[in-house]
Amino acid sequence: MLPRFMIWSMKQLRNGAPDRWRVIAGWAALLVAASAIAAASMVLGWRIAGPVESETALGRVSFQVAADESFGEVNAYVPIADWGIRADAFDSPFELQLEIRSVDRRGALEAAGGGSDALATTRDSLEDSAEGAVIRGFAWGLGTTLVVAVLLWLLRVRFRRLAFVSVWVAGTGVLGTAASLLLASSTYDARAFSSPSYYGRGPELAQLLAFFERQQENDRYTATFENALSNFSAYLAESPRVGDGEGRSIFIASDLHSNLPILTALSDFVADQPFILAGDFGVAGTQAEANAVAPQISDLAEEVVAVSGNHDSDLLMEALAAEGVSVLETEGLLGVDGGYTTGFLEVDGLEVAGFSDPLEWIGPDPGSPERIFSFPELEDGEEREAEARASLLAWFDALPSKPDIVLVHQSGLAQHLASTLAEQGYAGDLTIVTGHSHFQQIDRYASGAINVVNAGTLGAGGPLRVGQESAGLGELHFGAADPALQSVDLIRIEPLSGQAQAERVILDVVCPPGDSAGEPCRYEPD
Repeated sequence: MLPRFMIWSMKQLRNGAPDRWRVIAGWAALLVAASAIAAASMVLGWRIAGPVESETALGRVSFQVAADESFGEVNAYVPIADWGIRADAFDSPFELQLEIRSVDRRGALEAAGGGSDALATTRDSLEDSAEGAVIRGFAWGLGTTLVVAVLLWLLRVRFRRLAFVSVWVAGTGVLGTAASLLLASSTYDARAFSSPSYYGRGPELAQLLAFFERQQENDRYTATFENALSNFSAYLAESPRVGDGEGRSIFIASDLHSNLPILTALSDFVADQPFILAGDFGVAGTQAEANAVAPQISDLAEEVVAVSGNHDSDLLMEALAAEGVSVLETEGLLGVDGGYTTGFLEVDGLEVAGFSDPLEWIGPDPGSPERIFSFPELEDGEEREAEARASLLAWFDALPSKPDIVLVHQSGLAQHLASTLAEQGYAGDLTIVTGHSHFQQIDRYASGAINVVNAGTLGAGGPLRVGQESAGLGELHFGAADPALQSVDLIRIEPLSGQAQAERVILDVVCPPGDSAGEPCRYEPD
């Protein structure tokens, strides 16, 4: 039996104008609305499906289906290097997004060498993973569309026209899914990868274009997917980039604030590299927090270095040391027995020193409701902060030799140290790792010799704000022979999904040495 509003519409059409045009306009608006609901439901399903990570011959790659205005595009992006390639490889209303999360240099080199077996393995692994991601994305998209259609059908009692809308949404979802997949499969052209478009920024983009321009002159550069893949692999494996290749890399972060779920996503980034944490591991540094935080911090990497923040306590820092974390304090390296070892801590050939936060809680009951966490809240806050600045300068001057890296939790103190040293004509390269402000930021002083780096908040605002803020992580890149900081990777991680985006900041490009002789040059990500 037809719905009553459809029977009424048929009668109006038979009766003629003027009701005829009103009915036609109503049906047109209804069809447009139903089609829009179907399309929005499909896109929502793609977003819910999220990225799918897969181990391929090139390394770990994530794949995700997304809406595409250009109607059919493959977008391969390398987050850490901040460059990518786009190719119009098919005609269908979606985009396949690839992100190279980690590179298997050996696999990339084998594929770059042009060997048939290596190329075939790489091609097959990428194609299988991409096909699986597309099927998964459309399965979620269609499922979401059908759920929306069912909800609309259940509401048809109150709104009669929703019966037609629900059927149209469901039918559009099924037919749209089948048509999109069939269209993508039938129009796929592997030759599109031999003439892609490139995107990046600054010297990275120039380097990328120059590399592929040279590849075009090679005899092997022909319009085949295998050769395009070989060239792409060659750039991944061999292209020299600031911060890559020979040199040293150290991860940095701060301000965890007991948001432990974020730690599960960090293992994919840190791996076996040294990890420096600039304070605020807890909310108050209570015994319960120490018991929960310390073991997980210790498990993050083979070498974890820590300094206290204003939300930490001596018992939390002692718990970290007991778990094998290298805790640096004003007096030196904290031992398991509570004593100190004089001298610096050497991390990958770099000398590291740490300054305990002046507001670190010392003694029992760190969770006291009377505890104050910032200088402005103290009655004598200005005097206490001035004392802290003087203590920091005196501590630095008393160090037995010049460190390469200094850890100071509070960004205001870190900036004061950097500016004072710059005014004094400090000779040497110094990187100051800080936190506290929860914002990613790089400041360059004294013609580039002194750099203050803040990776943002690792805890994404704490457990009460999970999902509202991204977690910040940084990676410092030094040369192989000297302690000069070359570049910084500023990484932002979505705590719930584990998705990340990264930006490589080449210091001599964003802050040329001659520009930072007076006021510091500041860089903040968009």
